Amino acid sequence: MSQRVLHRVQVTWKEDVRQWHPGQTWLCEPGGFGVFDAGINALSLLTRLIPGPIFARSARLCVPSNWAAPIAAELELETSDGVPISAALDYRYADAPKWEIVFTTDIGTMKLSDGGATLTFAQETAATTGIALEREYAAIYRHFDELIGRGVSDVDARPLQCVADLFLIARHIVVEPFAV
Repeated sequence: MSQRVLHRVQVTWKEDVRQWHPGQTWLCEPGGFGVFDAGINALSLLTRLIPGPIFARSARLCVPSNWAAPIAAELELETSDGVPISAALDYRYADAPKWEIVFTTDIGTMKLSDGGATLTFAQETAATTGIALEREYAAIYRHFDELIGRGVSDVDARPLQCVADLFLIARHIVVEPFAV
């Protein structure tokens, strides 16, 4: 991405909380993050792919009347170069999960979908296989094991900082009760 000119980014991170976290009420409790439990995955991809800091500009958090955490969020962020990033996160999505990030650049559109597993550029999808994804997860867990063995950590706090900043500036909208 650093060799291209980024014009805008659109994040859509929607899933059914009842499918992915059935009965897990900790999500809706204070400190449970609500929809940011899944949405931080998108923010992790953004902070990895976009050089420099990402700034929170506005947030509208939909909080069910029986929850302490948001079930949905509309976010506006910005890169250090002023590139707008819009995000829609929603745990009430009853269809197949929609985990995608669309980057609009000077030479076209690049889309990460399936939570980052599929890359599409100029209408062509890069080939990925379940085997490749399994290897990726195995490599991540090997890395965890090595870190634990050495007694060190490898943490990128930028996604969590972004979430914290969004909570600080957010407008909270109370919506209908929702049961996990």
